[in-house]
Amino acid sequence: MDEVALISFVQQYEELYNLRHPHYMNQQRQDNIWEEIGEQMNDTGSVCRERWTRIRENYRKALSLIKTKSGQAANKIKPPKYNKELSFLFPYINDEEHRVSNTSVPARETPSSFVLRKVIIQWLTKIDF
Repeated sequence: MDEVALISFVQQYEELYNLRHPHYMNQQRQDNIWEEIGEQMNDTGSVCRERWTRIRENYRKALSLIKTKSGQAANKIKPPKYNKELSFLFPYINDEEHRVSNTSVPARETPSSFVLRKVIIQWLTKIDF
């Protein structure tokens, strides 16, 4: 499966990855979108959805690993696979609060989490592909 193409198709439908999107909870709409993506990918919608879930979770875990490392260890971490293509997800998976609920109000950002987020964004934008 062409994973870069899959990522590109998913990026076009914010309701698939933005918990705060008004249609995020509309299961029928999401099913229809996945079937459409499946047709474009010459596969079934369920196969595309499963593959997308693995891609998204691997990216989320890689970003989490980067957050937990510091100093020289952080510099040695390889960038996540499809880092550039998945960068649109960063605001949606960066905050734990957003992943838990689409109705919750995000907690106030502490100065240290703000600095950490800035460092990660700078690190991700410096990577040359």
